[in-house]
Amino acid sequence: MDVFKTDLSGPSVVDEVSREKPKTAPKQSVCPNCGTLFKYRSNKTYCSPKCRKNASKKRERINTPANAANSLTKAREQAEKFDLALRMAERLYSLPPFERLGYIETIIRLARDGHSPLVRDILLTPQLLLPNPEDKHLFHRRQPLSYCTISQAANRYCIWSPWANQLLAVVRGDAPEPPTGEVFSDGGVDDPEPRGHRSNGFRTSQTQGVDTLIKENRKVHPWYGLGNEYPYKLRPQPDLGIITEKCTETVFDEINKIVEVATAKATEAGQTMNLPDRPPSDWGYENSTPKAKSVDTLIKREDQIPLAA
Repeated sequence: MDVFKTDLSGPSVVDEVSREKPKTAPKQSVCPNCGTLFKYRSNKTYCSPKCRKNASKKRERINTPANAANSLTKAREQAEKFDLALRMAERLYSLPPFERLGYIETIIRLARDGHSPLVRDILLTPQLLLPNPEDKHLFHRRQPLSYCTISQAANRYCIWSPWANQLLAVVRGDAPEPPTGEVFSDGGVDDPEPRGHRSNGFRTSQTQGVDTLIKENRKVHPWYGLGNEYPYKLRPQPDLGIITEKCTETVFDEINKIVEVATAKATEAGQTMNLPDRPPSDWGYENSTPKAKSVDTLIKREDQIPLAA
């Protein structure tokens, strides 16, 4: 029976466990939503109920995104936004041409000053700034070749107007205010220098190029091309040769008329005129620049034609 006897004089297992140092709980924990440190609790994962709610929403949005396909509210908001954009374009083209610039300036001011967040959202919508011409429902009268969206019209206005900048920079407040041209009492003028991306010394807005937007946004059709250069394609380049020929013909006709009148007056007075034997087309005006071809600077007035004594 000695085999079953145990030596109780040595250290037992309980004594070994009791001599181990107890594990201490961490004093702080990190919020998985915002990364903020907070006091540790075994049953607390987030720092606040707000972070817990936001994290729950993010998990839900992965399965059911908040878009028009899954939300009736978003579908209605999108329908109202694009319908208002279409109505604004219809209003723009229904106005007389001399009132359209004022209308565009008004909606840009509404978006820039924050008076109408919906108008701001419409102007900055990528589908309206660089629309796909195949989406004819975005254009007035469903004709993308004849009309543009309200965002395109506002962007072209900002490029060509004294804003001299892109629509994104103007609406977001990155572009400075255009000069008013007001003349003060001391003789100074309200900022006569050019502003925006055409000037030197002013901070330009950091915006993505149109090429980058077209590559990143698959909804932009390649047919549209560069949106920033689209207004320049509409403006025909003048043919300097034709302009020079027309100016020369006009000047020579005016010279012939003045010479005829001066000759008639000199004949009535019994005087003779010292005119060159060659015609007016050989008087040396054909090689002048188009800028100098004005009647006031090129033709010889009748009082400047020398008369014989």
